[in-house]
Amino acid sequence: MALAGVALGACGDDPFQVIESVEFDPSLGIVLDSMEMLEGGVYIQDDTIGMGDTIVPTSEVRVSYVGYISDGSSFGVGEFGFILGEGEAIPGFEIGILGMNQGGIRRIIIPPELGYGDEERTGIPAGSVLIFDVTVLDVFAPDDPT
Repeated sequence: MALAGVALGACGDDPFQVIESVEFDPSLGIVLDSMEMLEGGVYIQDDTIGMGDTIVPTSEVRVSYVGYISDGSSFGVGEFGFILGEGEAIPGFEIGILGMNQGGIRRIIIPPELGYGDEERTGIPAGSVLIFDVTVLDVFAPDDPT
């Protein structure tokens, strides 16, 4: 499943989940108090700090991921590459991986406004909080010609 950019238009009356109010399935093992909150309400928690290059704005990256919604259902598993800042991934995903190093593993929790918003996707109801377990496979610096 590609994490294509999302156009966040008017959300109408669709209820958006609020991360701090969501009852996460226990199988996810989410404890918000132990996570760091970033801009826009994105939460992160590092499992492994990578030893390779660091992701910076405009880095080209390749990641593997498993995506979940709050009830513990997985909506996708995959691998993809993109350039930060080009709109090739949802905004919350870009915020969540910034600063990771190659080889790093991080859990990212994304509010609907920085995910798919009021757009329904296969396995993802409109207004859903998204949870990603991400591993950074490759980081190419902006000036790296490879």
